[in-house]
Amino acid sequence: MKAQKKENATMSVELRLARRIKAIRVLRGYTQKELAEKCGMSSQTLSNIECGKSDFRIGTLKVIEEVLQCTLILIPNEDLI
Repeated sequence: MKAQKKENATMSVELRLARRIKAIRVLRGYTQKELAEKCGMSSQTLSNIECGKSDFRIGTLKVIEEVLQCTLILIPNEDLI
C-alpha cells in the first residue's frame, strides 16, 4: 500500500486525474463512448484524457464531474506518503 502511495505522489496531475476519471467511469458503468457523448466530446478526446495525454481545461473537468456525479480532487503529495 505504501508503494502505491509513493507512486501516486510522483505521478503527474494529469495522470492522477486520468486514473480517477477512468475508475469512476467504470464504477458508474459507462463506456468511453457513452461518457464522451454525454459530455459532448469525442471518444478520442476522452481517451486522451483517461490516458493522461490531454492538457484539458477546468471546464472540461467540470462537465465530466457533472455527468459522473462526483467531485474530483487532488490530494497534496505529502498526504499520500
